[in-house]
Amino acid sequence: VFVSNPINSQMTIKGLDNKVNKIEVFDLLGKSILERNTMGASSILIDVNALTSGLYLVKLYGETSTLTKKVIKR
Repeated sequence: VFVSNPINSQMTIKGLDNKVNKIEVFDLLGKSILERNTMGASSILIDVNALTSGLYLVKLYGETSTLTKKVIKR
């Protein structure tokens, strides 16, 4: 799975398969900022203009596991 890094106004996530159900973005305090259902999409664009500059965690939820990636918002 590819997550664009660093991000400016949009975050691109590619390489998703039908096993990834949901994407969630957290700040470093663990607060959920964004949540998107992927609905079987192979790639997704998320508008992140509302986020302030800093470090965020992107969590991808699958049927049996999760994957977390760090991204920097400029």
